[in-house]
Amino acid sequence: MCFGILSALARSFTRVNSLRGGYQMATNNQLRILRVVVASPGDVQPERDVLPEILSELNSGVAEDRRLRLELSRWETDTYPSFHPEGPQAVIDCSLSIADCDVLIGIFWKRFGTPVNDAQSGTEHEFRLAYESWKRKGRPQIQFYFNQKAYAPKTEEEIAQWGKVLHFQKHFPKEGLWWPYNGKRQFEGLVRKHLTQFLRHRFTVPTLSTAKSPVATGEPKASTTRPFDVSLLVSSYLAELGNIAGARIRRNLLIFETSAQRTWLSFTSVGLLCVLDNRLTDGPLSVKWYMPLEQLRSANVTTARYGNRKGVGLLSIGRRRNWLFSTGIFSKNLPLKQIVQEEIRKLT
Repeated sequence: MCFGILSALARSFTRVNSLRGGYQMATNNQLRILRVVVASPGDVQPERDVLPEILSELNSGVAEDRRLRLELSRWETDTYPSFHPEGPQAVIDCSLSIADCDVLIGIFWKRFGTPVNDAQSGTEHEFRLAYESWKRKGRPQIQFYFNQKAYAPKTEEEIAQWGKVLHFQKHFPKEGLWWPYNGKRQFEGLVRKHLTQFLRHRFTVPTLSTAKSPVATGEPKASTTRPFDVSLLVSSYLAELGNIAGARIRRNLLIFETSAQRTWLSFTSVGLLCVLDNRLTDGPLSVKWYMPLEQLRSANVTTARYGNRKGVGLLSIGRRRNWLFSTGIFSKNLPLKQIVQEEIRKLT
């Protein structure tokens, strides 16, 4: 028996049962794991490598609001050297357990891949596993992307590989919708957007009947504030404004954290809010300021060092100046300024 099958059985004891074509929300404070598998040949490695960053970003926002956590499975990190009577692809199958995953992300460009026992490539084989599972039980969610970046094959082998990609694209199942993209940067934006749409469509933010909140009940606040608690406060604050209808929270972003305080930025469809969590006094969260969308459109975003203090910076958004943020929360490849600017762009 494959070790992947054993792990799939273990996961099934903690996973909420799925409905055909949809999902149910985990109850109470249970954190549900959604496993995302990526399938592709090796010529789209940059796209594969950006997925962990995308999932990490979603896990700190739209996913965590819904008591979800996205975990990425791919052969280069989840498979180990081994033998199988049916060959290497069977070893990969045992590790990825595609029929048991929640989302399959497929990527093609100019290569189709190496043939396996029952398909012209491992990627095609993995797609078939997901497609057959989807026909039986309505999942996994299958998201396939085809890179449209200009390419000129130079050998007969390259022509043959590209031809197989085009054939697969042309004969994609009639129930499915694949998506074109042009290069890694556009792929990153599309996958982030599509996964966000998927989570919002299939999963709801828990209500007070399914998840207790210290903000709403007045009970002592837990030592760790989650984006869900911030969402409750922000929703209540916007409702009290009285003239805002249909406001939606797009993302709660933690920007500052010490043993004494946490600071969040809540990006909503009607503007930006700054939420403070005073952890020393164990008091309720509070909205420090709200910037309407019309002001946000013209707001200048800057970051600066905070004197000689290591690990701390200053963030300014329009007239809201010099708010502390923890530099260690953000990577050099995706600094806070860039994240805030991108979130504002998406709102406006």
